[in-house]
Amino acid sequence: MFHLGPVLVSFVLSLVSPAARSIDRAFLDGEAAVLASLIRPGSYINVSFSRPVAFSDLLSREQAVLWFRKLFRIHRTTGFYPDVPHLEHGAVIYKARWEVETPDRRTLAFDVFFLLRLKFSGASPPAGASGSCFLLQVRAEQR
Repeated sequence: MFHLGPVLVSFVLSLVSPAARSIDRAFLDGEAAVLASLIRPGSYINVSFSRPVAFSDLLSREQAVLWFRKLFRIHRTTGFYPDVPHLEHGAVIYKARWEVETPDRRTLAFDVFFLLRLKFSGASPPAGASGSCFLLQVRAEQR
């Protein structure tokens, strides 16, 4: 079994921090365009939301921005409470509780999971390597 040392875990989580801040800002401020910086050009992300949103599809960077822009217009954020990101099988899962108000004034809560892939500028993540995170999937389940 592969175990990551504390220094490597700290390094990996430091790469996730800017991505987590972007996700937080996108959801708290309703700024879908912020998510574009986390999606690799030419790639697709899997977006899946349970009812009442009821949506699931692979979206390009541009489609994802348009879809989230519409989602944020319809469902006004009233709270976004992130958990600590954790590593799983070479990726990072960033989870948050997202509370929204619907157009008919109902309050809904979702558990939202963001799957991020780490990309390093070398073959492996040695000390001093630079890297970044890319969004692969957003999945939300109503609480």
